[in-house]
Amino acid sequence: MSNKKASQPVSELVQILPESFKLDASQLELLNAYIDLILKWNSKVRLISSADESRIVKRHIVESLVLVSINRIAPDAEVLDLGAGAGLPGIPLKIAIPSLRMTLLDSRRMKSLFLEEAVKSLRLSDTQVVHDRAEKIVEKFSGKFDCVVARAVSSLYNLWQWSSPVLKNGGALLAQKGGELSKEMEELLTAYPNLQTEKLEYDPAWQVEPSRFVIAIKKETP
Repeated sequence: MSNKKASQPVSELVQILPESFKLDASQLELLNAYIDLILKWNSKVRLISSADESRIVKRHIVESLVLVSINRIAPDAEVLDLGAGAGLPGIPLKIAIPSLRMTLLDSRRMKSLFLEEAVKSLRLSDTQVVHDRAEKIVEKFSGKFDCVVARAVSSLYNLWQWSSPVLKNGGALLAQKGGELSKEMEELLTAYPNLQTEKLEYDPAWQVEPSRFVIAIKKETP
């Protein structure tokens, strides 16, 4: 594995984050250690693209933390990061909101091993790694989660099929998306015509690309 260290200091993160969003010194240290872990493992596991290594703070950390700004994740929520990969957005969210109960799900063995190492190394409490496919966890986690987060994972139709069974009534899927979604929305609403979806824009103060947003889907009691 590579011994790369974060090419950008925590000061870059502090400069990018809006003034209204505060992280203490210990949280910033954890994020820096997390970045170092990603870079260390990346040559072996390919957690992020090599092109993103030099822009990991803005492209991955900030775009994970920005979910806090939409005010849809309660501080004590039970959260599933579906297809967690490198732990994005789940691990930055857990660092920013330590009281979250986080489950990181990924079907790929090496990425699950990385997630286990990250949880152990960063000493993240109330955080578990599940190595399995999304469609296989329903029996174990039926109706367990207040929130499912997903970033660059699959179509909205697939995400809802996987998320709905493990969400509590009143829980929500928060899918980080970008670009044109008309075909995905058509596929989703053809299958689930009564589903209520909401497009949530990010606060410009977060300096996230304007083409990126969240699709929120709430699980309503039948």
